Amino acid sequence: MKKTRLAKALLFCAFVSLAVGLVCNGGAKEGPVVATPAAEGEVATATPVPAAPTPTPVPPSPTPVAELVVLEFSGHGNEATQPFRLDSGLIRCSYTHDGQSNFMVDLLDSQGNYVALLSNEIGACEGSSAHGIRAAGDYLLDVMGDGNWTITLTQ
Repeated sequence: MKKTRLAKALLFCAFVSLAVGLVCNGGAKEGPVVATPAAEGEVATATPVPAAPTPTPVPPSPTPVAELVVLEFSGHGNEATQPFRLDSGLIRCSYTHDGQSNFMVDLLDSQGNYVALLSNEIGACEGSSAHGIRAAGDYLLDVMGDGNWTITLTQ
């Protein structure tokens, strides 16, 4: 009976000691502790259990960037381009003109209906504009100018 009391007292002291150590040292450093009860005539033990490894965060995969479609046109004076395909979404129009008078660029759909005014400048100019395309389809540019011009559409 005395050995059992002694074992219980030692186990209690081990736990108190462990608790005081945890409080004084700012918490467990190695993870939880498993108490092993003592068999008759033996001393109880407290064994630290190794902490589970900390998972390493995996960065998200980069979102693939859609390839840009670039359409380039150039000419002189008034001209309508050949039809070209656009998807729905945003387009960027960049342009240059070296003439003296009005430089106007209209975007038309495959039926010849007006869709957007891409440029309306007077004289030599360089600029850009952005426009939303509501429906994928075939389009063309109707260019009016008196000089050399370049137009780049990016989608």
